[in-house]
Amino acid sequence: MADINTEESVVCEQREFAQQIRTALKEGTLVICAGAGVSLFATADASGRIHQQSLTWLRLMRNGFDYTEEHLPSAYNDSDNNNRIQKARAILDVPDRQYSEADEASYLDATQTLADILKPFPDSVADWLRQQFQTLDESFTHPEIHEVLKRLHQQGAQLMTTNYDHLIEHHCGLTPKDGNNGVFHPHGEWQHPNGVILDTREYYALADNDNRAKNLLRDTFRSKTVLFVGCGPGTGDPNFGEMLRWLGSQKDIGRSHYILLRHRDNYREVEGRLPLVKVRVETVDDIPRWLEGLLESA
Repeated sequence: MADINTEESVVCEQREFAQQIRTALKEGTLVICAGAGVSLFATADASGRIHQQSLTWLRLMRNGFDYTEEHLPSAYNDSDNNNRIQKARAILDVPDRQYSEADEASYLDATQTLADILKPFPDSVADWLRQQFQTLDESFTHPEIHEVLKRLHQQGAQLMTTNYDHLIEHHCGLTPKDGNNGVFHPHGEWQHPNGVILDTREYYALADNDNRAKNLLRDTFRSKTVLFVGCGPGTGDPNFGEMLRWLGSQKDIGRSHYILLRHRDNYREVEGRLPLVKVRVETVDDIPRWLEGLLESA
């Protein structure tokens, strides 16, 4: 009997969370933040296999080092640089499924190495990102989540993404945010490589009060209700954790914010990070239907 009561309590709690998010949509205060999982879902083949190497954080970073080795060989001539590069590649040389949150500090060390190598070569950064993302639309085979995001946006939800790609813009008929109606990329987007943030640890550590993107991010979490989709532990993105850590250090963020997870996702709250309310679906395939349910009373 106790197990039944507990299960019923969880179901009621989840319904209440969903209703709170519906209310935010109705009031015009809902922001949906799409993570890597949304782009991965949209571009996977029928078997779920990922062909776009740029869509998981580990693969994108490994690809960045491959690019530097081929196009910036002079970076490897310096022995200190070369040692840093080899150490970084060893850290990143793990399968996506073995990504560990416990190793995020090491992953970010590796990212810093890549960012340092690329920094003197802005044209190369632009070329590398163009190679990764310019033809991504050709792999867009599963529009279900994006179709619901488009409808939610039409009902007043604002859209943001931690991704560098433009899949949301292209499918929803939007542009990167330059006002109220575009898609907000807090870590930048590939067509403007000077604004792409690879090393978020350094980025969020800077006390730059005039940073427009960080101010917008802070204001969003102060005044809106944010729902994270495709940001669960299976997507393996340490930049997501750095963003939550920075938000957790900001004042006056008193609203509840939510993260949509699969039941099997073991999402851990980490001290110092912005706490998130966990809402659950059974599988990734259930995400479009769950999101569509937010439109029921909007």
